[in-house]
Amino acid sequence: MGLSDDLFSIEKALHHRLEYKPESHTVYMDLTGYYVNEEDQLQETFGVMQRKLAELTDGGQRKVNMVVNYDGFDIREELSETWRAMAEDTADKFYATTVRYAGRAFLRHKLGASIGLQDAGDMWTRYNEGRTDREVIDRRRLRGG
Repeated sequence: MGLSDDLFSIEKALHHRLEYKPESHTVYMDLTGYYVNEEDQLQETFGVMQRKLAELTDGGQRKVNMVVNYDGFDIREELSETWRAMAEDTADKFYATTVRYAGRAFLRHKLGASIGLQDAGDMWTRYNEGRTDREVIDRRRLRGG
């Protein structure tokens, strides 16, 4: 049945956690709920990530923009320094830029990118531009009915 591979394969787990957006040459990596408990799991995680990034960057020639969600990520304390060092090495080889988020900020960034917004300021500018023909009601007036 291949159930063991489906449940325990780091390759398959990361396949669902990495999303590439070619229009912005950006990789979104969602590590929500990802746990690293063993050294070999850490090594395999970075091996899989680096193979995928090597494909997307022509071996590091065209570095990607990386957006990582660390919300709910957990690592055994004695492995955290190794993770940090491997993350820095991966960033040096494959990332043009890196942004790290936790929680809903990651989702907001992904959503903003998918609807063509460049930054949060742009979102509010577009919102305000669409309000020009509407009456703005302040809180006091709204409370008063």
